[in-house]
Amino acid sequence: MEIGKGNTKTNLLDQLEITPFNQRFPWIGGDLQTLRDTFVSESLPIENSERIEISIPEIPSGYFGSGYLLAFLDRPIDSVNIRGVVLMLHGLGGSTRRQGLRRMSMALLEAGFAVLRLNLRGADPGRELAGGTYSAKCDSDLVPAILTAKKLSESL
Repeated sequence: MEIGKGNTKTNLLDQLEITPFNQRFPWIGGDLQTLRDTFVSESLPIENSERIEISIPEIPSGYFGSGYLLAFLDRPIDSVNIRGVVLMLHGLGGSTRRQGLRRMSMALLEAGFAVLRLNLRGADPGRELAGGTYSAKCDSDLVPAILTAKKLSESL
């Protein structure tokens, strides 16, 4: 992705000073990268996250009622110069406890970003806060999560 900077086009990753992700053998492709956590065990630091409950409305179809999504906010060590907030979502059948999601979160924290890790409807922990299980019918759940991330970015 490129963004305009005056008359010069500049690579967004260069502007943010982030190294692009490179796949490593044998974990080529999204499916194998997801399965990696099943086969590779890592010792990740204990989480020291702020628990945030995000109010969500009833699904427009009426299929699922209102409730809350559980998110965890992680702040970088240098909380004075936070570069922004990244909203991270797990895949279907996952949660914020997934090692891959936590590993990505740690890399973003080291790069100076705050990270808001969101558990979707039906994901544990937080399963009891909202009825149903995440599906395409639940896309309206993302709006309050995005607005929460925006508000956090303005207050950090």
